[in-house]
Amino acid sequence: MVDWRLLQVIFLCVLPWVELRGAIPLGAAYNYNVYHLFIGCVIIDILLIPLIFLFLDFVIPIVTKIDF
Repeated sequence: MVDWRLLQVIFLCVLPWVELRGAIPLGAAYNYNVYHLFIGCVIIDILLIPLIFLFLDFVIPIVTKIDF
């Protein structure tokens, strides 16, 4: 089965304004190991960087065509 509490922690980890400040306390409230949470959240944040750059490479040419 899917561990919905862990998915909530991961989703909170990838939100730019919350990241580790919100994901680690939530995971600790769910009784996860804080050290594993920290390492997991940092790895997830690092793995998202290339995806963000690929997304920006796709979006920037489209946005620059729009007249403001």
